[in-house]
Amino acid sequence: MEEAKVEGQALRKVFAAALQSYRKKLGLSQEALGGKAGLHRTYVSQVEQCRQAASLDSIERLANALGVAPHLLLKPSRERARISPEEADGS
Repeated sequence: MEEAKVEGQALRKVFAAALQSYRKKLGLSQEALGGKAGLHRTYVSQVEQCRQAASLDSIERLANALGVAPHLLLKPSRERARISPEEADGS
C-alpha cells in the first residue's frame, strides 16, 4: 500500500510542475489562471505546491483555461517537450 501512496504523490508533483510551467509560459498569475478556470487563487497555489490534490473536474477546468489537452498536465516535463502544438491543444 505504501508504494501506491508514493506513486500518487509523484503524479501530483508532475501535475504541479506542468501546471506551473504552462501558466508561466502564458504569463498568467495564479489569480488570473484561477479566474479563467473558475477556481480560487489559493486553490491554484495549493495545487502547485502539492498541498492540495486536484480533482478530475479541476484538472479539466485548468487545462481548458490554459488551452491544453488535460492529459498533458499529467506528463513529466521531458515528455511534454516532445509534444507538437497540434497535440497540445487537443487537435
